[in-house]
Amino acid sequence: MGWENGSFKNLQVAACAVGFVQAGILASRTSGAWKALWISLMPVWFILVARELSRAAVFHAPTHFSEHAPMYQASRLLWYSDAVTPIAAALLLFSLIMVIRGRVWRLLPAVQGTNQLPILECVMAGAGVILMTAAEHHMGMSLDAIVGDGQIFEEAVELAASLFLLTAQQRVRMGGGCVRPPYCQHQLGINGRPGMASRRPKSHILHFNAVNSSAPSEWNARPGLRIF
Repeated sequence: MGWENGSFKNLQVAACAVGFVQAGILASRTSGAWKALWISLMPVWFILVARELSRAAVFHAPTHFSEHAPMYQASRLLWYSDAVTPIAAALLLFSLIMVIRGRVWRLLPAVQGTNQLPILECVMAGAGVILMTAAEHHMGMSLDAIVGDGQIFEEAVELAASLFLLTAQQRVRMGGGCVRPPYCQHQLGINGRPGMASRRPKSHILHFNAVNSSAPSEWNARPGLRIF
């Protein structure tokens, strides 16, 4: 189960791929700061997927076998191995630029106001990263005295961290009112002003209170009135 191409690894890839696809869909259906947020998350999910696939090395024959699993040495299998780190850095820089240009931090009141700020999920994901780092004997840490051979434990914790991150994205999505695909009920623009999806049907057009635009739409909605 803990092998490079085992059940845990495959589930991790699936979870990260779902996060990537969902962020892309939400980016295509929102605008302003929300759009910037979802676009900034896409490179992060992409990097996580690539990491779990050993930068696509797992699609090649293994270079050797360890006592735990088949091993895929990317430097020997991939002609673009030396470019992986610069590409990942460029993608993360792009995400940072999107966050800054979109002023994503202005969305915090909207998410916090609906009690959907994913603090617990982020803390648990961070704890998972620390545990799997220790299980892999990195940074001078080890869990051998507790879990013994930590291969399966490490992969299980890594899967849990991926699921916590995916759950965090769901909570942010719900905090923004994006709970009824294909349209988000609450979309803030870059300047914090409510926005509308261009394809929103008339039956879903709502009136927002300009004074309390950070609240979810169902609190300030008046059916039948157009948004201003």
